[in-house]
Amino acid sequence: MAKNRVQLEPVMRRNSAILLAVATFLGGLFLGFNISFFLNSEKQTVSPVVSIAPVQPQAAQSVAGGMDALLARAEANPSDPHAWIDLGNAYFDAGKAAEAIPAYEKALALNPDHPDVWTDLGVMYRRAGQPQKAVESFDRALLAQPSHQTARFNKGIVLYYDLKDAAGALQSWELLLQGNPGATAPDGTPIRTMVDKLKAGQPL
Repeated sequence: MAKNRVQLEPVMRRNSAILLAVATFLGGLFLGFNISFFLNSEKQTVSPVVSIAPVQPQAAQSVAGGMDALLARAEANPSDPHAWIDLGNAYFDAGKAAEAIPAYEKALALNPDHPDVWTDLGVMYRRAGQPQKAVESFDRALLAQPSHQTARFNKGIVLYYDLKDAAGALQSWELLLQGNPGATAPDGTPIRTMVDKLKAGQPL
């Protein structure tokens, strides 16, 4: 998925990481892992995490060592946004929202024109229990790139399920459909169906 920005492969790998409320299966509970977002029947590849096996001591040490190295690199090159993005990505993958957030914020303070990083930051804010800041991050992503469909979908999810703003979610998803009428949610549900339900006053 080409973006109008500097090519940062780790971020491009993550810009499909979205939040999906599984209302039809788990009564509105959120999936706590990365999932793929289908747009125009084209699957964007991510690495779903359905279950997490116990981490062996050696593997845990290797992961920790890798993060320590990335942290040392970022601290040694504080003006390099790529170093902070790589660190944030490592924390993102490890599910460490509290650590990912400041790393992404430092990267964006150096270069704010990265919609994928803003989107990842929004996901981390949501996981950290800060939905309003998540929405603000998605808005910054959309300011940088109005066609960013993952940010627009995520914004609707957080508005509807976390902030109980059905009207705001409806607006966000209608704008998504303007750019991609065939967009579907990760479970295969057409976004159009979700929009029609909201317009009819039905819960998702």
